[in-house]
Amino acid sequence: MIYLALLFSLWFVSPVLAHTGTLDAYGCHSDFALFKNTTTRECHQGLLAGKTFTSTTAEYVAYIAAQNTVIVDLKVKLDICQARCPVVSIPADVKVSWQANAEPDLAGYILYCGTASHVYTMNQKLAKVLTGTFPQLPGGKTYYCAVTAYDQSGNESPFSQEVTKVLP
Repeated sequence: MIYLALLFSLWFVSPVLAHTGTLDAYGCHSDFALFKNTTTRECHQGLLAGKTFTSTTAEYVAYIAAQNTVIVDLKVKLDICQARCPVVSIPADVKVSWQANAEPDLAGYILYCGTASHVYTMNQKLAKVLTGTFPQLPGGKTYYCAVTAYDQSGNESPFSQEVTKVLP
């Protein structure tokens, strides 16, 4: 008997849960089979997904307008914060690479970097390698770098062409 009652209620409930009606521009539709009236709106997409409104479309249009007011208010507050709040910078590496110098008495290279063009406040004396790295430099700055070569007597070449790296 319980089996028949369960089978009957599954058969009876299924048509009532069926969704009919196409979605409007807000992702909602009336569903006479579910609500027994055409003014109740059920929403499946967008901002209103999962909501049910018991009056006309005007109710959920007003709901959307209220949500948009909240969104606009949050955007204004974000713009104010970004204008007043300090920029948070993330330390990052500045890695520079260059082409090899062909001089037979080459001893190595010196990598120079700084935060102003042709004003180098950091340097690294390197062996015969073709890359150098300044690790974990403060972000929010532009770094300018150049390389020189030095020979076994300690003579240093002019600076290479300068390259730049902007750290966020």
